[in-house]
Amino acid sequence: MFIAREIWDFVDPDDGMDDDTFCEGCSEVCRTFVCPDCGKWDTDECDESYCMDKLYDFLKKYELYKIRERNYLRVWKCRERMKA
Repeated sequence: MFIAREIWDFVDPDDGMDDDTFCEGCSEVCRTFVCPDCGKWDTDECDESYCMDKLYDFLKKYELYKIRERNYLRVWKCRERMKA
């Protein structure tokens, strides 16, 4: 439930989120933010499109946000979560 809430905007909330959309969103967030720091990324050892445990840890520490750049291009970034 936590991961679904966190990637809701990332997967386009206007269309809703089914199982396939959730998996695609998880995969895209992983490839963009999590995988580049993983030693298995881009090797034969990695046979998954996303790692749920690493994604969960990432989203607990960072939050996703979007900015608009030239020509209304939407770019996703992450920032460390504020401590409560």
